[in-house]
Amino acid sequence: MRKLILLLIALLTLTISCSNNDDNNNDNSTLVKLDNTAWSGVFSSTEIKIMTNNTINWDNEKVQVQFKENNSFKLYGYGKNSQNQWIINSGPYNGTYTYSSTGTIKLNYESGATFNPLNSGTISGSVMTLKVGDNQFKFNQE
Repeated sequence: MRKLILLLIALLTLTISCSNNDDNNNDNSTLVKLDNTAWSGVFSSTEIKIMTNNTINWDNEKVQVQFKENNSFKLYGYGKNSQNQWIINSGPYNGTYTYSSTGTIKLNYESGATFNPLNSGTISGSVMTLKVGDNQFKFNQE
């Protein structure tokens, strides 16, 4: 009985947390915080949200990628910067994306850079384009 009560409280807390986050889905620049984790960041996009771990870790730095579906964002995968690629492991954009731009993309903790806000993101066929400030980065799906 006690486990059931704890489960109900946990589900209620999760529901309230999700409801609070949903209020910001229509905002073009939203503070994103994944509950009970260190993943957060401010990103602006109509199709893509990216959440980054706000600690520097050489070996397993990850970027979470969400795509918009039915007016809400769903998590489809993650990227690992040290491999210079993003892995979307489920959903309609399933695949491995590699950087096709030259130079250092702003998603680069290894050099000590911080993550910049994502100004816009679009997907056309097998190409994902992210715009950060004046810089535009294209990703080709392998």
